[in-house]
Amino acid sequence: MDSKETKVPFQEQFRLFVGFDWAKDHHDVAAVDAAGKVILELSFPDTAEGWAQLRQKLTEQVGSDLSLAAVAVETRHGPAIERLLEIGCRVYPINPKSAQRYRERKAPAGGRTDSLDAWSLADALRTDGHAWKSLLPDDPRTQSRTRFGMSRRSPSDPPPHRTGQPAPGSLARVLPCRPGGLR
Repeated sequence: MDSKETKVPFQEQFRLFVGFDWAKDHHDVAAVDAAGKVILELSFPDTAEGWAQLRQKLTEQVGSDLSLAAVAVETRHGPAIERLLEIGCRVYPINPKSAQRYRERKAPAGGRTDSLDAWSLADALRTDGHAWKSLLPDDPRTQSRTRFGMSRRSPSDPPPHRTGQPAPGSLARVLPCRPGGLR
């Protein structure tokens, strides 16, 4: 008998593939099964009640083990990522440019809605997720984002300024001049 372990195909590791489109005040979710059938569409406020509603809807689909729900989201850090990891989902971050390409594949005419974004992320995870890396709560890199406050920023907040780069508006304080030239 062969001593090699058989690897379970990606689509068989999960019962639900979820696309998560985040915003500051609300989030949109679409979930598909392994065949690509849309099983869940949900928009919920970014409140404790909204997150409880998401958890309940996911539990209705996969049972109490939410690690059977793979979630694609367009960021690697932030409060939404923390909450998804806390409830037990497997989180797969995706680069915003890649997410845009998946969305264009689903809607070539260029229309954009939160529900379209969520659905295109869910379907992209279902079809191509085998090549993506998940964030794991026990991974030191994931924990360092939390420990050093990176996850406390909203995903839409601008990144912190690097050393040697002036903060926006700082030159205006040092060099008071009009947009047309010196005073």
